[in-house]
Amino acid sequence: MCCKVLLWEMLAGKRPWEGLGIAPIACQVTLLGRRLPVPPTSVTCSQMSRWPPQLCQLVDECWDGDPERRPAAAELAKRLMLVQQKLKEEGELPQNMVFL
Repeated sequence: MCCKVLLWEMLAGKRPWEGLGIAPIACQVTLLGRRLPVPPTSVTCSQMSRWPPQLCQLVDECWDGDPERRPAAAELAKRLMLVQQKLKEEGELPQNMVFL
């Protein structure tokens, strides 16, 4: 649960389900099966650069209902570094976005 919520929070630049603590957020995800929209519905056109398609796909994979299909933490870290490198090379990495 932690990786998917943290990755979403990193991209959104805000906490999910505003006002809830860690335990209630965990309940939202694990017990109630709630998922955060990728990208959030509140994202404006100017904020879309925070949501590159590669990262949206990765977040979706982290939210997979089958735990066996979700990337492990080490795989997630590796893929984040690769996406960061690719975005830097393409000049599309927002200035204030650093993954690892």
